Amino acid sequence: MIRIAICSVLLTITSWTAAPPVAGGGPNEEIPFESLGKELLAACDAKRDPKDPAPPKDATPSVLLLSRIQPVFHRIPLGAVEIWELKNNFGDLSKSEKGEPVALANLQAHANLCLQTQKLWIDRADLDDPTRMLIKKNFTLAENWIKAWKVEGPTRPKLEEEQAIQQIGAAYHALKKDQRLEIGALPVLFILNTRRQYFSLLGAAGIVDPTLQKLLWDPKARTWVIGGIIFRCNATCASWGPAEGRGSPMLDNPMPAHDAQQYITHQIAHNCIDLMMHEAPPWASEGLAICDTIQIMKADETHCTGNIAAAFVADVGGFMPGQKEDFRWMPTAPAEKSPYRRGPSMHFFTKELQRARGKDGMKFVDYETGKMLQIPPPLLLPVEKIPEVVTGGTGAVKASYAEFFRAYVAGFAHYFFLELKFNKTPFLPQLIKTMNQMRAAGPMNENSFHEAVKKVTNKPLGTNADPKSDWEGSWLEWLDTKG
Repeated sequence: MIRIAICSVLLTITSWTAAPPVAGGGPNEEIPFESLGKELLAACDAKRDPKDPAPPKDATPSVLLLSRIQPVFHRIPLGAVEIWELKNNFGDLSKSEKGEPVALANLQAHANLCLQTQKLWIDRADLDDPTRMLIKKNFTLAENWIKAWKVEGPTRPKLEEEQAIQQIGAAYHALKKDQRLEIGALPVLFILNTRRQYFSLLGAAGIVDPTLQKLLWDPKARTWVIGGIIFRCNATCASWGPAEGRGSPMLDNPMPAHDAQQYITHQIAHNCIDLMMHEAPPWASEGLAICDTIQIMKADETHCTGNIAAAFVADVGGFMPGQKEDFRWMPTAPAEKSPYRRGPSMHFFTKELQRARGKDGMKFVDYETGKMLQIPPPLLLPVEKIPEVVTGGTGAVKASYAEFFRAYVAGFAHYFFLELKFNKTPFLPQLIKTMNQMRAAGPMNENSFHEAVKKVTNKPLGTNADPKSDWEGSWLEWLDTKG
């Protein structure tokens, strides 16, 4: 039985993170968000140093949550973002086949992924060459610091290492070289290992900010593995939960390390994109995050968008912010019916998207009936509009479209943002520079991204499917002729 809050002052952080899952249970078992959140907060309070300063009275809910739970986490600033991992993980002294302490090796791998992803964006950033070269040297110092971490966890960085990490962050944020970062100053990624840890964090966030309970304390959280927790704070969980959605929501089905690392890379990419191109529409952010994950991990099988129905879970996942419907809630066919999983991401879905080309648009299949449906481009709009054939369709239609659209935006992002050159120079850095100039000149809106594309290239995006007059049409022609 899960201990209630009145007894939780006696808990240690070990009992919170390592408590056994609830016996029995099933798909209808409620997730005890409130009691788990109270246990986590009580465990944190028990470990708090009385000398630690209290957060300011006007602190945001994010700062209040981070300040409250910091005692049980390693807080690791790494340039543009911070990663937070549980200190208790380092009580696990198990070793890998290479003889490395597993907890330390995992944390070092996660930290290096964070830096690798940021390196991609430093090459794309609106920076002069001397600044770019200096920042690249700083990455080497940061990587050397990570190598020096001990089995107990991260060591304190040397002064030059600390300054190097802050200079990396300064490329993304308005930071001074020697600025001491207050808690909440950087976006945070929580990296969690178990369902219990994940639900406890959701519970604690809902207690600190009760307005989040309706969003976070949702029964469907039993299948979530990535997503927002509170403002500027996201989390990944390296466990799928009970097989096929059966059993207690506390039961774990751990991901292979490569899968978990894809989720970490994908989320860090979203952080970088948000900082460099905040006004980019969600489809552009997701397409670029998929491309970055493929570039680093050689694949992206994440379910930030798409259909999460897979071997481990029964519900559908994947939500593109801004969509009218959240496909995560739609029961449907398993993901193995998707032609866009288990390998196609390695080549940015090119072959699969070529096969999806139809006479009157792009084809996708109704998972239940096998019927082919078609939707006409353009689809890459400033504000996403779900086609009527999808909004009026079954859960199987919605899930199939979610998988198709995930591949569509990734394929386009690879062609348009990463391969295209304009005036013999890469396009994406020019786009970022133009957006910076527009932002400095006045307020941006939902059309600003598309306006910036036209400013750089003298050609619009998302207006029609004509390759001569629209970039989406140009890409579709490329698929037909050269892809």
